[in-house]
Amino acid sequence: MENDITWGEVCIAKEAKKGIGFRAYRHNPKLPNGFENPVQNIDHFFLSRRTFPEHSHSGISAVTYLFEWSRNSLINTDSVGNKNLVIGPGDILWTQTSSGIIHDEIPKEDGQVCEGLQIFIDIPAKFKGQDPTSFYSEHKDLPKKHIGLARIKIIAGKFQEARSKIQPDWPTDIIEISFTKDSQIDVIVMPNEVISILNIGAEINVNSLKIEQNSSVSGVNLSKSEQEVSISGTIKSIFYVLKTKLMEIN
Repeated sequence: MENDITWGEVCIAKEAKKGIGFRAYRHNPKLPNGFENPVQNIDHFFLSRRTFPEHSHSGISAVTYLFEWSRNSLINTDSVGNKNLVIGPGDILWTQTSSGIIHDEIPKEDGQVCEGLQIFIDIPAKFKGQDPTSFYSEHKDLPKKHIGLARIKIIAGKFQEARSKIQPDWPTDIIEISFTKDSQIDVIVMPNEVISILNIGAEINVNSLKIEQNSSVSGVNLSKSEQEVSISGTIKSIFYVLKTKLMEIN
């Protein structure tokens, strides 16, 4: 079924740095045929010191997810009403910035590394003028399941029958998948749905595409039926699957 998903080029992350406290593998995966990718930016970040001053966002969803193995937590304060919110290892904060927010995220312990993902996702115009809102979940409250040799964590949205407590207004799924041995998992992509796959571990195969560590790819299902994407890898494979609707077709 690989020909039924139209893929963009594989994106090899570019390294970004700021001062001595921040570095990231930065992904800007593109869609083919001039389509705008709702997933605008993904940073696999390492933050150990306060680096960025208080700043604003609007018109997007800004997602902060800390890896379970992060050695430090983040402290978030924002104009939505969160004050000194602790984002611990495995936790997620999803902020639908809409008409605009101001926020600040700093390491809880100066000098210790916070490792995770920051993702910027576009939202439809009808949400951009609304009041901003946020959704938060601790690691312990996010559903996990095993399918064969795959461990799956539903960070946002849903996967099969399992649903995260993070349910943004514009439906978006974020799933963490790791393999305990050489394995494969299939992901269903609905018509007009965009799938983005970010690999932070050993090389994986997405249908016929090889996605190396610190690389990503996005594709879109332009057919009228659901399609299956097969992802295979090894015991050291850890990757993230994001799915959302194509903005041009609503």
